[in-house]
Amino acid sequence: MPIFERREVTHPDVIGAAFDRFLELHEASWAARGGADATRTPLLKSFHQAAAIRLATAGQARFKEIRIDGACRSSLYGMGSDERYCFYLSGWDPAWAEHSLGLVMCGLSISHGVERRVECFDFLRGSEAFKFDWANSSRVTWAVKAAGPNASARLALAHEQGLTAARNTAHEIIPDRAIEWLRWRRRAHRLAVGRP
Repeated sequence: MPIFERREVTHPDVIGAAFDRFLELHEASWAARGGADATRTPLLKSFHQAAAIRLATAGQARFKEIRIDGACRSSLYGMGSDERYCFYLSGWDPAWAEHSLGLVMCGLSISHGVERRVECFDFLRGSEAFKFDWANSSRVTWAVKAAGPNASARLALAHEQGLTAARNTAHEIIPDRAIEWLRWRRRAHRLAVGRP
């Protein structure tokens, strides 16, 4: 019978190693889906590791891990305070996918938050289906963009608004499975050509 252990890493001296374990699992779990956008380039990886260390120094970073037979098989990178915990990114060992370690990790993290009397477990932005398995409410995230008075700034903003409108229309008329396939292809292409 495998030995199961739940671990939480928060100390700045060991957060770098926890980040490395998380990163390996995050990228492995996203490999079959075209790669991970959040950690696609060395610059992004370096940024996230430096941010995790600074957050840990401020007492805000938490890596929650599931270890099986001594090896880290699932990791959740989150941050927050006593009042609010924010689920940022996660990863799991694809060899253990049939055991739904991502789902188990999410449930254990929420349970641990309840034990710590966290008032809000925040899944942050995005409408991924798994979030609605756990959430009892949702909020709308708004972004405001402004352009300067010159023509090139206004043209760039209009171009971006046109792309957003086209993307929203595509989401309304194209089946979800096709959208996921297109995202996978885009990520795979970006990884193949080394673009962020």
